[in-house]
Parts: sequence; structure tokens; C-alpha cells
Amino acid sequence: MPNRSCPTMKWAYKNCDVQVTATVDSTSCSGFRPIVEVDCTTVAAHRLISIGKSYPTPALAEEFGLTLAHDWIDRNL
Repeated sequence: MPNRSCPTMKWAYKNCDVQVTATVDSTSCSGFRPIVEVDCTTVAAHRLISIGKSYPTPALAEEFGLTLAHDWIDRNL
């Protein structure tokens, strides 16, 4: 099976560096799952966030990943 991982999207929000990667969902082999990494520069916070839901395109997975990161940062920092 070809590697269907997308390049990592990098983003900054509220003194945090965020990386979102859409990776192939190994359970369905037909969708992409967002993997979110949040690294905050003002506090010692480094989180890896993933969900069990997959999306039909890498762009949709990345979009949801950005929303997931935004919500996590707003709730926790």
C-alpha cells in the first residue's frame, strides 16, 4: 500500500506551536485521521492528540485537527 501521509501542517496559536498531520487510518484504509501535536512555549505543555474518527480527504482531517488543537488550547491554557 502506498504511503498516504500528508506533509505536516504547522501553525501557531496563543504561544503554542501546533503540528497537524493527516495520516492514513489503518483501521479503514480509506480515510485519513488527524494527529495533532501541541507544544507550548510559555508553559511546560506538550500534548499529542488523536481521535478515532477518520475523514475522506487529508484536507478535511487537517481542518478538524486545527479545530481540535484550537479547542484544546482554549480549554487548557
